[in-house]
Amino acid sequence: MDFPFKIFSLTENALTIQFPPQISWELIQYMHAFKSRVTKTKLEGILNIEVSFYEITMFYDPSKIDRGELIPFLKKTLRSDPALENPLSSSATHHIPVCYDLEMALDLSKMESQTGIDFEKIVDLHTESELRVFMLGFLPGFVYLGGMNDKISCPRHTIPRKLIPRGSVGIAGQQTGIYPMESPGGWNIIGRTPLHFFPENHHPDAHTDYPIRPLDKVRFFPISKQEYKKWEGVDLHSYLLQNRRQ
Repeated sequence: MDFPFKIFSLTENALTIQFPPQISWELIQYMHAFKSRVTKTKLEGILNIEVSFYEITMFYDPSKIDRGELIPFLKKTLRSDPALENPLSSSATHHIPVCYDLEMALDLSKMESQTGIDFEKIVDLHTESELRVFMLGFLPGFVYLGGMNDKISCPRHTIPRKLIPRGSVGIAGQQTGIYPMESPGGWNIIGRTPLHFFPENHHPDAHTDYPIRPLDKVRFFPISKQEYKKWEGVDLHSYLLQNRRQ
């Protein structure tokens, strides 16, 4: 692969590698392969590497590595086809329950109007899709999922809601995602998961080994309102751990 890029200083101890502003599964894989290759070099002074939709930001210690040394290293690594690292080798698959009951499908009417598809079929297409985690962001634990069926794509709300319930599953454009906590938001809400992405006493800014990671697969499966009530409040970490053992 050969993606054009530019490198610029973000702060005195951070560099950003910027690719064309597009959301592309191929680019997502390429950037994570690059991150994997750089991490394996164990170059002294590199503190952290963050990947977004089309940018990689690298934080480093200027006392251990000079910017003038780091930039040529990054350019050389980018041009050595990091995609050969196979970033999907460690990805996991997560099956997430979602209740699509009308009470929780806040944008039922809009979705039907925008897509020309009845809501039952929208749910079928949503649960049939094999999704990939493109990135985490916006809120701690918010997963941006690509790979959704284009037939149910729908533009965000022009005016966001002031409050979206925790666990709400939404659609914006060709992506779908999950609100891990109550928040303002402009995505079209079509259901809700009963799982709690963070324990009640957990501060979302605190460090945690989050179980859903970029490049992982996610499959939604429908549950009834009664099942939602039964599972409401179950911790995501515990649920996924138990689910993997089955």
